[in-house]
Amino acid sequence: MTLFLEANAESPAEIILDFDATENRIHGKQQGRFYHGDYDCYSYLPLAFLRATTCSARLRTADRGGTLDELESRPHDPIQFNNAAPCPGNSGRYTKDMHRPHITATALHVPAAEDKIAFDKFHVVTLFADGVDRVRRAENKPLLADGDRTIAGSKYVWLMNPANMKASTKARFAELKGLALKVGRACATKEVAQGLWHYTTRRGAAKAWLGLCDWLQRSRQEPRIKVGGTIRRNLLGILNAIVHGVTNGAAEGINSKVQELKKRAHGYRNESSFIAAIYFHLGGFDLYPRPSCAHTNR
Repeated sequence: MTLFLEANAESPAEIILDFDATENRIHGKQQGRFYHGDYDCYSYLPLAFLRATTCSARLRTADRGGTLDELESRPHDPIQFNNAAPCPGNSGRYTKDMHRPHITATALHVPAAEDKIAFDKFHVVTLFADGVDRVRRAENKPLLADGDRTIAGSKYVWLMNPANMKASTKARFAELKGLALKVGRACATKEVAQGLWHYTTRRGAAKAWLGLCDWLQRSRQEPRIKVGGTIRRNLLGILNAIVHGVTNGAAEGINSKVQELKKRAHGYRNESSFIAAIYFHLGGFDLYPRPSCAHTNR
């Protein structure tokens, strides 16, 4: 953070930091390995807290939450990151996913945290998408046992935003939605959630989101009921994101590109090489040769 601020003549009005664990891929059958869907590989998830030097590091299995075990043993360390995130004076918003240790750390140490914690559209829709996929898997299992492959291989059809679908995918999606499937009803609530971000007042937004929570509660589908409970518990943060218009989508988009770089390269020899690759591919450099710089033979 300090180096970033020193490199700019003027302090930016807003800084978005995205803190994630990074995967350590496993190429054998090591003890404690788990398949991580986000990284599409078997891995560990090492976690380290850094200041001037490494002050804490732990090799963890991939089935653990981002900071769960570290928060239990070193409850004050995450606060150093949280206090550095917003603008001077702690007047910024803390855009997060709904991971309980992150919320707890911020609520304990940030003044008026209930007005600053925000759960943006990216993370909320991701929560709904996870619920849809759980319903799909539960419905697909007995169908496959009976030899019915109606929804086999349709995972990403249900998770994709209809606005980004190709014509062939849209046709497949329309066909599946017409079959009165449980996953179709779950997908309908996801689409409703995607359309509840245009409100300008807390009252109107709260009424719409509570109505959606009631719908989820009556669904009689365990994954959707859990999503509704999570939304209801964290409604204040969702309303903060809607009213103040904050989002972490840009940071998450950059993070996805960084992870894709690592995946394509099958890892880097050291941090310096990884950082150089990030700057080269994502730094916005103009690498097109200019006529004035071209070599000519005389």
